[in-house]
Amino acid sequence: MKVADFLRADGRNAAVSPTLIGDGDICDIWLFKQDFCLQEIVLQENETIDAKYARISEIRQMINNSEFIPFPYINEIFDQ
Repeated sequence: MKVADFLRADGRNAAVSPTLIGDGDICDIWLFKQDFCLQEIVLQENETIDAKYARISEIRQMINNSEFIPFPYINEIFDQ
């Protein structure tokens, strides 16, 4: 499985969130329970700007700092 042409992933270890459609944007969040290195990720030009490892607590802090989109179903993703 290739996700957005930037990460080879085992589809058996993946879950996708409900699609969020906004003002001209379509966004899916993928949750992978798989080991990989950040160096394996190739950012897709015009689609992504960065990648990082983050714990749930760090993502919540990024939401509080307006650095991460606060999807309405984010807690459901964290519970998976």
